[in-house]
Parts: sequence; C-alpha cells; structure tokens
Amino acid sequence: MRSSASFLRRGAAALPLACALLLGAAASLGGACVVLEPPEFSAVTFRCSPRGGLCPEHYMCCSDDAAAQDGLLPAYKGADGPGFGTPLFSAENNALGTEGMCIAEGAIPPEAGLENGCPLPCNPTWTEDQIHAVCGPASNCCQTELVDPELDCILDPDTGRWRTIRGDDIFTDPQRTDWAEGAHATHQDPGGQGCREFAGGDLEKERSCYRQLSVADQRGYCDSRVCSCVEDPCEMKNPDATPRCPELEP
Repeated sequence: MRSSASFLRRGAAALPLACALLLGAAASLGGACVVLEPPEFSAVTFRCSPRGGLCPEHYMCCSDDAAAQDGLLPAYKGADGPGFGTPLFSAENNALGTEGMCIAEGAIPPEAGLENGCPLPCNPTWTEDQIHAVCGPASNCCQTELVDPELDCILDPDTGRWRTIRGDDIFTDPQRTDWAEGAHATHQDPGGQGCREFAGGDLEKERSCYRQLSVADQRGYCDSRVCSCVEDPCEMKNPDATPRCPELEP
C-alpha cells in the first residue's frame, strides 16, 4: 500500500466535460444532461470547481459529490445516527472539492436543498434505499457529468473487467493511479489537497478520504423527476456488456 506521499504533481488537468442541466427558476434540478463546449452563460447550469468558485454573477458553485467520511451516507439537513457521516466535499465542506456545477442563486427551493442554497448531492451508484435515505422517498439521483472513456476507465487486474477508476486504486500494489493532476479527466480532488485539509493532519482520516474519491459516475443531484439515461462507457468496454441505454445506441 502506498502512503499519501505517492501523490504526484503533473501538468494541468484536462478540462472536464461541461455538463449542463436546464434549470427552472423555482423548480428542482432536472436530470437531462447536455454537453456544452464551451458552456454558455445563459439559463443553464455548467461545471465549475467549488474550490475556485468561478461562476458568473448571481450563480454559486455547488458540489455534486455526496462522498462522506468513511464511506457513509452524507449527513445532510440534520441527518444523524449510524450510517451517516460528515460530507467530504459538499454542504459545509463545499469549498474543499474540485467538482460541481454553477447553480443560479435562489433556484433551489429551501425545502429541496442544502442550507447553503445548493441542491442535494447524491451518488447515482447508490442502492435505491440509500438514494431514498438521502434524497427522500419519492426522489431519484441523476448523474450530472459524463465519464471520460479514455481517462476515467481502468482494466481491473483482479476481475479482468473494465470499470471506472476510484480512490481505492491509489492503495493497490502496484499502484493503479496516483490521482495526480491530469491523471484522469473527471476525478475529484486531484492531488488530494481537499482530503488533507479535511483530515487536518490525521493520517488515518486522510487515507479514508482518499478511498472515497471518485470520477463522474458517482456524482449527481437528487431530483423528483425521472433521470435521463446515462451510459457507462467503462462497462461498455467489456465484450459481454449490455447497454443500459439501448435507445442511445446508433
């Protein structure tokens, strides 16, 4: 297992895909994902880094990463008890992350969002029960960004199958990723700065944070509407893969 010292600093990371969601002024966030490059400064949301916070006037950069301490569910809006932990990159720790979306101020009704005015982040790979525990019994979790099939996928030597890269791959021997700037396209917290700040010098807490790091397939927002289907390009690299969105196939 490698220590946190194995993080390397490379050149600037590739720009993430700009994934936009049509947003009604008083509606909850929608799930339709449209790639815009470059993003238009109009009645849409678009990707940003909460750590940098570069959004136009009257917009705020909101994390869409629901990762929480020790792999638990995020303790949003007073949620407490076994199974819930402190959010790593959202809510009170929104500024620690590098992945989010510019959201118009006041667009999210208070009862449907976080105290900072952002929508509720969630993980589209959670089970239905986990989604309902965080989002509510009538909600879905809609993915907000597309995985890059060239930079975000790995052929797992243990299973022989393609999948998305994740924080646990930092600790394999040999190491499968150093999670550095430019190592992947949509990875949260390249280089681990946010995790180090969250841990505050506690090495065990820092390593646990690294293990929760992910790419775009694990980022989304809670939505009461039906989500648009988003294909898994890493899974589709496997010869026996079955498309989850056959209607999108050519």
